[in-house]
Amino acid sequence: MTPHLLLLLVPILSTQGADFVDICTESSGNMCCAEGMNSSEYWIMQNQGTWAALDIECRLESLPNSQLVVFENRAENDCLIKYLTDEYRGDAQKKYAIGLKGPYDYKGVYEWRTNTVATPTFTNWVYGYPKDQAYVYMTVGVGAAQNGKWTDTKS
Repeated sequence: MTPHLLLLLVPILSTQGADFVDICTESSGNMCCAEGMNSSEYWIMQNQGTWAALDIECRLESLPNSQLVVFENRAENDCLIKYLTDEYRGDAQKKYAIGLKGPYDYKGVYEWRTNTVATPTFTNWVYGYPKDQAYVYMTVGVGAAQNGKWTDTKS
């Protein structure tokens, strides 16, 4: 299995060792701030590995407060797309692991990976997706066919 180069988005309640960003106050993304974002900071991390390995690394960064990003609403999703587009302007497309996962026993079902399992209130799939795979990513950057849309994959 080939490892993927991924960027990880992590909303947290407090910071420890990583470089966290308060997107609501950043000029990148034009200080876009959706409901619920003002109580979160985001860690944008480049790393190689599978979705599962990145999920574990994320959770260990700031126990028990960190997790892969869980979009509470479409506006939060859009604010992160704006931030990433501005902050990394001109960069080639990159996959960002998000906290949406499909349980192995239930094809076609996707749930936010939080302390309590939550069904998404909206989705943002690339045309032709999902494909009943377990792990979900958001792709942003130059060359992304549908900037900020989600795809699912086996790892």
